[in-house]
Amino acid sequence: MSSAPLEIPQQPQDLSADWLTRVLRDGGVLDRARVAEVRPESCGEGQGLASRVLRLHLRYEPPEPGAPRSLIVKLPSDVATNRATAEMVGAYEREIRFYRELAPEVEVGTPRHYYSSMDPNPREQVADRVERLLERTPTALLAFLPGVFRWVARRSKRRYLLLLEDLAPARVGDQVAGCTTDEAALALRALAATHARFWESPRLQDLPWLATSSATPRFRQAVFRRKRRRFGELYAEFEGDLGALPEPMLAAAEWLDENGIAVLERLASPPLTLLHGDYRLDNLFFAASGDEPRVAAVDWAMVHRGRAAVDVGFFLGCSIEGEVARESERALLEGYHAALVAGGVKDYDLEECRRDCELSKLVLLQSIVLSAGQLEVSDEQASALARSFIPRLVALLPEGNLDRLLA
Repeated sequence: MSSAPLEIPQQPQDLSADWLTRVLRDGGVLDRARVAEVRPESCGEGQGLASRVLRLHLRYEPPEPGAPRSLIVKLPSDVATNRATAEMVGAYEREIRFYRELAPEVEVGTPRHYYSSMDPNPREQVADRVERLLERTPTALLAFLPGVFRWVARRSKRRYLLLLEDLAPARVGDQVAGCTTDEAALALRALAATHARFWESPRLQDLPWLATSSATPRFRQAVFRRKRRRFGELYAEFEGDLGALPEPMLAAAEWLDENGIAVLERLASPPLTLLHGDYRLDNLFFAASGDEPRVAAVDWAMVHRGRAAVDVGFFLGCSIEGEVARESERALLEGYHAALVAGGVKDYDLEECRRDCELSKLVLLQSIVLSAGQLEVSDEQASALARSFIPRLVALLPEGNLDRLLA
């Protein structure tokens, strides 16, 4: 095999048998066998909105015991808007760095990392300066900057590729259908183990690419205020006309309009741990029937540092049907907190955890508003996700005097 530097394929047809043979041999996956045939298969509509996700079916000559029969490859989206949005927030590079630098230390299951590659980041040296500039920019101008950033991101020619273990036959969660309370408890126990593993860990300080929950709260808040009206318009446009936004959501959004920065700053303050950032059912795999119950998480593109309950509130707010959630949320949160304590976490009592979880559901609402118009999805996808996300979140939004959550 040639020792020349490997190219970074960007199209399914470029993932040749020779290229895969070299990658798998260099990674110690193959000994003498070579990949004789590659058959790519799309993982389906709605999977990886910011990426193209493909399953590669492989045939070897000669057959080699233990060689993977299929792999998962992630490439940047070929939808310009989606790629620009992912590029703007550093999602592709962040996920590659996670698998290279952190995945082996994470307690929740992750797919094996076989290979990854990306072009150098030409703006890596100016990231801190951009963040400081955002904090000094007048509030009236902040809301218009995403358009500028997206314009710059659209012109990026960086290439990315991530080659991972195929977790099949484990069952992927269904965001639209939701999950049972047993599945939710399993997912939260795995999450707690990861949070406890990285609780206030100096290890996270050594990773400059791992931002906090909100490195630029003024910027995020300004964009939220600008997008609130547009979100209401998009909500009403979905197929079947979902109607006006529910009153609890309107009231929470109104409160966030005044208190969003304080919420973000609290959830980005110690104690900090490693957060998945998008811990929801579409990104979770549950063990196939007959195995000991276990869960694995994929799509680590939004991994960051923050208060643990950010992941918990996100999961609870979009995964369990409203009536079931109201009855089971307390027990699920208590189970999660007990797992944290069992993992060695101290000085973070259940009441503080509960309050942070309530705040994180408000941040989930803020994130939904911020995402309006950021990604191109089909009408069917948008309608189905809205019909699952919105009622579940509304059922679990904190009620009463929300100021108490910041006291």
